[in-house]
Amino acid sequence: SGAPQAAIQLVSDDQDPDSEEKELTAKERELWVLPRRGTISPWSSKATDIFGLCGLGNIVQRVERGVVYRITFADDFAIPQFRLSEHKQIINAGSDRMTEALYESCPAAALIFAHSEPRPLREVPIRDSDGSDELARPIRNIEAAQAQGGAEQTEVTAASVLARANRELGLALATDEIAYLVDAYLGAQAADAGIARNPTDAELMMFAQVNSEHCRHKIFGASWTIDGHAQELSLFDWIKATQKKHPEHVLSAYSDNAAVLEAVDASRIQAWVPDERDAQRWTMCDAGAVHVVAKVETHNHPTLISPFPGAATGAGGEIRDEGAVGRGSKPKCGLAGFT
Repeated sequence: SGAPQAAIQLVSDDQDPDSEEKELTAKERELWVLPRRGTISPWSSKATDIFGLCGLGNIVQRVERGVVYRITFADDFAIPQFRLSEHKQIINAGSDRMTEALYESCPAAALIFAHSEPRPLREVPIRDSDGSDELARPIRNIEAAQAQGGAEQTEVTAASVLARANRELGLALATDEIAYLVDAYLGAQAADAGIARNPTDAELMMFAQVNSEHCRHKIFGASWTIDGHAQELSLFDWIKATQKKHPEHVLSAYSDNAAVLEAVDASRIQAWVPDERDAQRWTMCDAGAVHVVAKVETHNHPTLISPFPGAATGAGGEIRDEGAVGRGSKPKCGLAGFT
């Protein structure tokens, strides 16, 4: 049948001359939706693990899946002359642009399963960004820059180079964050310590992720106004206000990786635990005080674009965070919701 043949064709470049695969007619076109080149889908990771657990790890190095659409046009419809895989509306409707790519025929296996070596670090040249052979002098502050004459222009140029890297790398850095980075790499403290230098693309990417809204809540915790009136509480403060006003039965909140709720009648809870003398044997005993660890987290991106991998990332992150509360906890269940 067509689907198994498609899978075999993707694994091997050799074409079977006896294949019963139906050839495309003049009124038919195909679209292959496969993982983007150089990426490994979450499904592939799990499926490849299953092959390994079945004893096929030495035979199957990696497995991927895709979808093949065969489009049949009506007889009175003019066949499009452009490449369907390059049409923006078709790309948006037929694939997830973040994780998938479109092809109009089965691509070579090497294209899908190619393993690229990590690229070397690349410096973002903010020190010699003025185009001269001399390294730009460090900027101590705006007043000193004005006194130094050309140095102020260097700071502006360094910021513009970082701004371009911000766009090219998709870092989503704000103007004040770019200024902070210029000062961190070229400022007085770095100059006095003799460590002023160019940042690398990896460092900028790490800074952007660690300092993102998801991690820092810069917007959620910022001051804001309504009709020109400054608000006493930030959006995050409003969330915390509920627990602050009613702290009953809450042992910990907003101070660890997750909140801890007071156990309710925990004396009735029993659990299977390893025997102290023989860890291979499990016995039922009173669990004692078992408090409840709970956490909710939003995953707007990439969930909005790629909902299932995004939800998997969110659920995995939740399990990790809850397991790290206090001296450690045991996650029991997770819930993912879509809106």
